[in-house]
Amino acid sequence: MLREHVSKGTPLGVKAKPIMERGELVPDSLVLQMIRGAHQRPNCSHGLCSTDSRTVAQAKYLASC
Repeated sequence: MLREHVSKGTPLGVKAKPIMERGELVPDSLVLQMIRGAHQRPNCSHGLCSTDSRTVAQAKYLASC
């Protein structure tokens, strides 16, 4: 999802790109905005599956969906 936002040049991707280039973790605030946006897509109407949560906050958010 991060790479998709970066490659498309979305506003969230533009914010995430320099962080990723430095090899740092993208902050939860940006990742959770991307996840919330993904939930609104028609192909995610039955849920969103992720096996790549990097922080407790991301895992908790995904578990609550």
